[in-house]
Amino acid sequence: MEVFLWSFLGLGIICWSSGWFVALRFRKVPKAERFSSAKVSVVIPARNEEENLVRLLPSLMGQDTPPHQVIV
Repeated sequence: MEVFLWSFLGLGIICWSSGWFVALRFRKVPKAERFSSAKVSVVIPARNEEENLVRLLPSLMGQDTPPHQVIV
């Protein structure tokens, strides 16, 4: 009886791990686009911040995903 239990348990572990490996190997992973079509809007609350905007706006435009809209 004990041999049957250990055999059944070992076989179950082997089947489960094999199924897990196959599921991970053949899953479909969508490829990420470098530049997606998502549009980004940036809202900048700026009260008495004229000096800081001179530095902020060029660095904002130099990012990987340029904003579609900038509202100051």
